[in-house]
Amino acid sequence: MRYVVRQLDTPKQGHELEVIARIHHAETGGKREFHEDGVLEYCKRYGPQRVRSELTCWLAYTHYTEVEKERECVGYLLAKISQPYGSVRRFSYVEHVYTLPEHRNILVFSALLRKFDEWSMENNCERQHLCVEYDDDELGALKQLRLYERLGYKRCGYITAKYVDYSSNSGNKDEVA
Repeated sequence: MRYVVRQLDTPKQGHELEVIARIHHAETGGKREFHEDGVLEYCKRYGPQRVRSELTCWLAYTHYTEVEKERECVGYLLAKISQPYGSVRRFSYVEHVYTLPEHRNILVFSALLRKFDEWSMENNCERQHLCVEYDDDELGALKQLRLYERLGYKRCGYITAKYVDYSSNSGNKDEVA
């Protein structure tokens, strides 16, 4: 099967992103809540008037010919660019990347990543970052890391995360350690 990748431009594509993001969250979201408003807010940022020099999204579709009427959205990649405070360097980050399980192969992911690579170079990014985050599936995360390494990425450090529990907040901001 062949795939085609398109940059998010239209409200219809925004809806397709929302649908596939829900599937992504159901598969990998762990204990986190899905916030539809968050996806919709991202979609609003991608209108044609948006300068795509700091935030963008690509959708992967099954390839179709002129005879066929429908194509299926099978994956997406959301990316942003950041310039750390006090630095002249720019880094690009993959915020989210996902492919439907039945289309999970090197073709879809590498097609999405190729667009990310091109966009990063067009925007003079010195480095590209992919982060593998997992709640319960460490084996799946290791498989992802191996795939990224096969595509030229190298492990460079560790990222730690802490979930904030707002329910245990005592409200005392003047605590002394």
